[in-house]
Amino acid sequence: MPIGLPSLKALRAFSSVAADGSFERAAQRLGVSRSAVSHLVSDLEDQLGVRVLVRSRRGVSITHDGKALLLSMGDALQRIETAIESFRRDRNQIRLSTLATFASCWLLPRLPDLQAQHPHLQLSLSTAIQAVDFSIEDFDCAVRHGVGPWPDLDCTLLFREALVLVGLPQLIRRIGDRDLRLSLSHTRIIQARSRPEDLRQWWQGVGLTGSLPRSSLVVENREQALAAAIAGAGLTLINPQYVEPPSPMSVLAKLPSKIVSLSAGFFFVTPQRNRGRKNISLLSAWLTSEACKLSDRAIRGPR
Repeated sequence: MPIGLPSLKALRAFSSVAADGSFERAAQRLGVSRSAVSHLVSDLEDQLGVRVLVRSRRGVSITHDGKALLLSMGDALQRIETAIESFRRDRNQIRLSTLATFASCWLLPRLPDLQAQHPHLQLSLSTAIQAVDFSIEDFDCAVRHGVGPWPDLDCTLLFREALVLVGLPQLIRRIGDRDLRLSLSHTRIIQARSRPEDLRQWWQGVGLTGSLPRSSLVVENREQALAAAIAGAGLTLINPQYVEPPSPMSVLAKLPSKIVSLSAGFFFVTPQRNRGRKNISLLSAWLTSEACKLSDRAIRGPR
């Protein structure tokens, strides 16, 4: 009579005890009682006909057969659970990966409009510095920054990146129509460490020569740079789209007629396996519409 396969719960319990070296810690990780973990491991041993763990006063150790089982399992449990979770997930939910500054300054302020147009959509948003790898990560789509396109992805350009100097309106007014290079030599500049080339690209793009002005404040990323600019710590460089309403950064003013276009852009990307999914298409159309709606407004001068 053939022996049935062990349950995923039993295998997960064994794997957790082996990793943690303790039934108590494994129970905490799995959110169950210690006795439940013990029963699951015992059931697994009964079904396999071998001991996989040895319990003693000193703790828990893995038997030779247990080590062989762990080696054979590899990351199969995680892959199976990820696959099952993706099927269980509500098909109206869309898992979107993007950059933190794009999310906080551009996407999140516009979400009420998406919810009004498509109330059935459930957006699960995650931010990361590295581009998502759709072959191993459970995401449906992403907003990716770069020159594009990328192999095996459907890519829709939302908008090209640009750089504009922004700050509180009174700081921008001080620069006015005076000599820009001279004005900036007496202006506090906030630099984002994650964007080391922004100042040089903008400086050359507006036709300035000579040494770059020194940064009076260096912060980790653009979000921090914008927060410092709102606090009045100086001027910083940002994409003009990020300081247009309804962005919370729209309290900042732009330096007139000094916007430099870059080759990179922001793209809505999806793996080809999701091509034709209705909800993905709805999200793509909405993002494109929002980007087009503000593209002309973003390249104008201060309000």
